[in-house]
Amino acid sequence: PSPAVMHDVDMLPLPGVDYRFDPAREVRHLSTEVSQFDYRLPYDKYCSGALIAHKAFLRSINGFATQFWGWGGEDDEFCARVAKW
Repeated sequence: PSPAVMHDVDMLPLPGVDYRFDPAREVRHLSTEVSQFDYRLPYDKYCSGALIAHKAFLRSINGFATQFWGWGGEDDEFCARVAKW
């Protein structure tokens, strides 16, 4: 199985953070430790920033929605579908 990483353009890796992906998992949220949110998640079920997932999993939930334009909403909609899986 081959994973894919999706990230917002303003999310860069931090040194010293373990970004390894456990192949037994379907998806992992990578941006749980970011300076812009004082190293906390900004709200419950936050799923934005950077994710790694198996390509087959992304296909099974139909990836990111294409009806969003501009900024915002697409991450939360994606996260809601991930949570249903």
